[in-house]
Formats: sequence, structure tokens, C-alpha cells
Amino acid sequence: DKTNIPYDKTNIPYDKTNAQYKKLPIIIGSYKSAVSKLAHKKGYGNFGWHKSYYDHIVRNEKDLNRIRKYITNNPAKWNKN
Repeated sequence: DKTNIPYDKTNIPYDKTNAQYKKLPIIIGSYKSAVSKLAHKKGYGNFGWHKSYYDHIVRNEKDLNRIRKYITNNPAKWNKN
């Protein structure tokens, strides 16, 4: 039953089996790999990523501002993890 599937702004049903949503993990993985290699090459031996990530479709201004605040404030919490 696909009647309860949310839609993104392109009116494409947000269904993780949809091919366009399968590309994101490949892009994220490639980015993390490239940054990791560069960081280690530059001498940042302790550099590392969290094991996973959280993807989310930004649906409105309030959502965008909440995410911006998280990005701004999150580095201060890194030493606590």
C-alpha cells in the first residue's frame, strides 16, 4: 500500500526502493573515502567518521533552520562523544 508514502518537492514518492534514493549512499561513501584519504595524507591520523549518517529531505524553512542550528552547534559536542 503506497497511499501513505510521503512525497518530496518533485512529487516523486519518497520510497527508498526508488533508484534515485539508492545513489545517495554511493555519493556519501565516495565523499567520506576521498576526505579520509586526504586527511590521513595530511597527517591527521586520528581522523575518522561516524559509522553511519542520517539523510533527510528538507521540506520547509523551519526544518532548514533546525538543521543549520544542529550543524553549527554539533562540533562543540564532539569531545563529549
